[in-house]
Amino acid sequence: MVFLYLIFGWFAIFFSYLLYLRIRESLRNGRPFYDFGKANFLIASALLIAVLWGTINLIGYEPVFETPDEQIEYGDVTNQPAVSNDALWQKIDEDPYNIDAHFQLVRNHFAQLESSTSPTEIANYLSEEEKMFICYFELSNSSDSRLHDIGHVMLADMYISIPVPDYSMASDHLRIIDDPTTKYVNWNAARIMLYGAGSNLAEEHLYS
Repeated sequence: MVFLYLIFGWFAIFFSYLLYLRIRESLRNGRPFYDFGKANFLIASALLIAVLWGTINLIGYEPVFETPDEQIEYGDVTNQPAVSNDALWQKIDEDPYNIDAHFQLVRNHFAQLESSTSPTEIANYLSEEEKMFICYFELSNSSDSRLHDIGHVMLADMYISIPVPDYSMASDHLRIIDDPTTKYVNWNAARIMLYGAGSNLAEEHLYS
């Protein structure tokens, strides 16, 4: 993204210089400063593109989504995990048993640390992480067995995904789930095994 802005900046400087030369030539030849002769169409098109690009970046463009899935797809395609997560929180509120939405929420949250994704405000990132820990801690203490397991699986996932992973804490959460066949248990167990016991044991969990 930074590289793209540098390219746009270089083109802006180059175009501004050409525009300056054309204006000077027009004034020297007694034409109005906005009359560039044969270059009128080219310069007008470039100015229009510059105005549109500036408007979108300065004012912002907020698409309207009819469904959470549409917003999630948009966030995935444009590589904006934070946009997808806004909709994933909505899906989780509507159906807390949707473990796939929980899993994608955690994936997207930590994907925001990658340089290839659209940057987000650090305050928003930390706020969401706190919200996630509170949410999954509460679920892990639920009397509902399914929600209890979802909470512990997602806490394990978070402890593995943080910049400095805590594999011990992640293991502790996986040990106290009620149903070991819960989705993503073996996925997270494999990630722990890959770190502490080697690829052979990790492979067994992945096949499971």
